[in-house]
Amino acid sequence: MSKKIKISYLLNAVGVALIFAVLSLLFSAGVFGTSTTYIQGICTTACYTIIMVASLNLVVGFMASYIPSTLEERQEMLRTVGVSSFRE
Repeated sequence: MSKKIKISYLLNAVGVALIFAVLSLLFSAGVFGTSTTYIQGICTTACYTIIMVASLNLVVGFMASYIPSTLEERQEMLRTVGVSSFRE
């Protein structure tokens, strides 16, 4: 993994932690008034959804590098598994 990608991941993690900290402070200070519990529930659901979408995006991105795209790569994958064709 390149240094640029590692820095990007680190910045994303810091950004998510910072947003979480700011929202936590706002909720604990009661900035949203009497509907704080309702808004907190919506924000919590939105945060869970964002985390799941980002995780899925990372998994799909990493898995794409493991999919053989050429005939030679497919044959090498089959030899590694111990079969000679997809029909076995």
